[in-house]
Amino acid sequence: MRKEYTTKEDWLEDILTNSNSKDSLKSAETALRTFDIFYKVKVGLDNPNIIDLDIEKAQKLKRHALTSMERYQIDQEYWSQVKKRCAKVCQIAQEQIIQQYRSWFESGDVQSIFTSVQRWVRFCSQDHPEVTQHRHMTWKAKKSNSIKSYWASIKDYLRICHGIKIYEYKICHVRKRGINSFDKYLSFTYGTNHWQINLALKLVMRNMPCGIT
Repeated sequence: MRKEYTTKEDWLEDILTNSNSKDSLKSAETALRTFDIFYKVKVGLDNPNIIDLDIEKAQKLKRHALTSMERYQIDQEYWSQVKKRCAKVCQIAQEQIIQQYRSWFESGDVQSIFTSVQRWVRFCSQDHPEVTQHRHMTWKAKKSNSIKSYWASIKDYLRICHGIKIYEYKICHVRKRGINSFDKYLSFTYGTNHWQINLALKLVMRNMPCGIT
């Protein structure tokens, strides 16, 4: 029998309840959205067909004597439908990658998870004019602090909602090379998954472009 995990909706609700902060909820939702968009690109899924929505919107706007509020409502309704269709595509991509992550996790293939996370970090830290993030906005590079916050949420989501546990004792995101207190923590777990995960994430953050702050 397959284990039962918390749903994404319950996970988001718990974040709002525990933090009592809409900003925390918004941050978690944004983190998942970056995750979904990246894997949508990685899997190679096309954007949804919205020609019918464009035609429907154009027809509604042809009406005479529309007030500014009515135009606004038509626009909001249009983008709401577009968002729903995009969400379905992203959901397909996420299901595929979660299945792959679970397969790697259960087989002990930690390195493949690291490689995937590294690619996500590089994707987030660079501009991608070919990728639409929201409406007509293309993907813009994220700040390193934002990426760290996103990763904390994604890691929590993977553990609570999918049983994919990525533990960390302590992360040092300094970019300089050499021995530091973080490396001392690594020494206690040398050769284990804990050591590999922490080391991989530290190297990812250290190697981020210096221009991303």
